[in-house]
Amino acid sequence: MKFDEILEHIGEFGRSQAWILCLLCIPQISCAWQIVVVVFLQETPDHRCSPPALLNDTFLFQNPWHEALVNQTIPINDKDGGYDKCSYYRQTDDGNTTEAECDTWVYDTSVFSKTFPMDFQLVCKDSSKVRSIQVIFLSAVLVGSIIGGILADYCGRKPVFIVACLLHGSAGVAAAFSPNYTAFATFRFLVGLASPNIFASAMVLALELVGPSRRMVAGLAPEFAWCTGLVLLTPLAYLIRDWRYLQLAVSVPSFLYISLWWLIPESPRWLLIRGHTERAEKILRWAAKVNKKTLPANIFDEKTLEKTEYVSPLEMRKTPRLLLRTLIGMFVFFVIALVWYGLALNPGTLAGDLFVNYFLMAITEYPAYCICFVINKLGRRWPHAISMMVAGVAMISTIFVELYAQKGILSTDVAQTSLFMLGKTGITTAFAIFFMWSGEFSPTPLRNFVVGMCNVSGRVGAVFAPLIVEAFEKNAQLGNTIPWIIFGVMALLAGISSLFLPETRNKQLPETLMDANDVGVKPTGSSLPDPAHGISLMTEQPPGDLKDEIMLQDKTNSKAI
Repeated sequence: MKFDEILEHIGEFGRSQAWILCLLCIPQISCAWQIVVVVFLQETPDHRCSPPALLNDTFLFQNPWHEALVNQTIPINDKDGGYDKCSYYRQTDDGNTTEAECDTWVYDTSVFSKTFPMDFQLVCKDSSKVRSIQVIFLSAVLVGSIIGGILADYCGRKPVFIVACLLHGSAGVAAAFSPNYTAFATFRFLVGLASPNIFASAMVLALELVGPSRRMVAGLAPEFAWCTGLVLLTPLAYLIRDWRYLQLAVSVPSFLYISLWWLIPESPRWLLIRGHTERAEKILRWAAKVNKKTLPANIFDEKTLEKTEYVSPLEMRKTPRLLLRTLIGMFVFFVIALVWYGLALNPGTLAGDLFVNYFLMAITEYPAYCICFVINKLGRRWPHAISMMVAGVAMISTIFVELYAQKGILSTDVAQTSLFMLGKTGITTAFAIFFMWSGEFSPTPLRNFVVGMCNVSGRVGAVFAPLIVEAFEKNAQLGNTIPWIIFGVMALLAGISSLFLPETRNKQLPETLMDANDVGVKPTGSSLPDPAHGISLMTEQPPGDLKDEIMLQDKTNSKAI
């Protein structure tokens, strides 16, 4: 019998799958922590130069003599009327004074007792190194996604998951004890390599253990665990104001997940593909026993896993509509990741309390993922496009608040923060929908390739997010709204582009390249894009010889797993 039929016999989502799914969801909390904890680690509090001759200087004045010395030694900044952050008055040999760059600073410790910019003195000319930590981490996530996906297919989902947890914990703990910036950047890179594999391996393992009708639940459960991790970081960061202790707190739990090696099984579907039929049968019969089901004596035959022969991605040149849809999908996911990380990692750019802003940003994830439970009724394309456009309009609207609202009053801050949160909700909703949608318009032989290319494109977008924020976050006329305007325009373009992708609601997954090429296209064809059916590049059906060639290849070389 086919593998999905075996799952129906043991129960598509029984006690065994529920137990495994719960265990796989717990590490996602730590995974979320490590990705966004930098929001609190990277904060650079208000600071000023420390007079070279003054030992044990503090940001707050200790007495009138202290204040007088600082006034004589530190220049006043013309822009904000505060003390200059990067220079001081130095006495020359002839008795005159000149401005010089300082090399020691004192910081306001009223919110954070220590952050890594404070410890490593990443201010003034070295301030760009703060944002570089985000770039280094997200670049590691990109590399880890590619390497981890290959290893998971070769070595198994479970070993990659456990090794990722071990690396996640050990590199995270090492980062907390980093003696300098280079060491900290190196260990954060290693954490970034592990992070996507904790999530991806758990997601794949969960999906391969449940029946088709319960894959929505299995796929969304890790997402909701991720959201919970984002929210729980708020009280954790509020209670722990020293960056080293906070980094330890989010890293140590990863060592506990190594015990999952003895609590969760390997994917029986992967074991069958690799020829380990005895191990796969043992796991399936254990699951049936826990679910109080009975399996027949012989459960495996030639139909259990119908193998899909290799189809080169170059074959998509024969299906131009599918090729263009893949390119559009890559662009859309690039923008989604660009905007999501640009917003999620930078709530500190908003006015008001960092902890409140972060909590509001985190809580928006829940309603966004709840949308997935109703998209079977609403469809994919229009909810996705509307979500992207809402995010885009919200981000672009921040410029009007910046230009026309009175600065420094509560209503202005609330308006700016509300637009930020609306944009975050919209982009998260778009991500939740597209994560599923991208696999539904892809053909079975190339589904992993298409989804993988969209994922890689998204990771590249994530790397660009902190670079854009760093380059454009401060402007004399527009404040910090330029990055949000860039994100907003990109979101609008991606939302419009997604309307050229096909609607897949209540449609079977395309089995062949020709099936995928024709998804959502009227039989008669059209020379213009049809908003009800996705993009159309041909006025007629493909030439007979081309269609026959593709159909013959798909019939002989491609069967659904």
